[in-house]
Amino acid sequence: MQVCDILGKRAAHAILTEDGEELQQQQQQQQQQQQQQQQQQQQEQQHQQQQEQQQGQQQQQQQQQQQQQQQQLWHVRLSPSEIIQAEDLLQQIKLAKDEAWSQRSLRGVAVAAAAIREAAFRLISLVHKQKKI
Repeated sequence: MQVCDILGKRAAHAILTEDGEELQQQQQQQQQQQQQQQQQQQQEQQHQQQQEQQQGQQQQQQQQQQQQQQQQLWHVRLSPSEIIQAEDLLQQIKLAKDEAWSQRSLRGVAVAAAAIREAAFRLISLVHKQKKI
């Protein structure tokens, strides 16, 4: 009887020990998985934060560029006759653009494009003469 009891206790202890080791291994695996998931989440959060920061910086740069362009525009002073001349040139560009869109031949588009270039060049020249550096 005692031998059977001892063997039974040993067998029970061995089973419990194996079960305990399995539980420990499972717990360790779960902990490792949780740690990996946390690391992935942290990396994703950092990546998102970096993207948001970059987007914010890009927006700031664009706003600064727009402000600089607007400030540059205020340095140009045109007389009333020059304003009328600039408006006429802009109207010529618009008409030439409309003409280019309505053309069916490549030659007609080329003629309209040349008119746009000429009017744009004259407009740029007019503005550059008046630009104060």
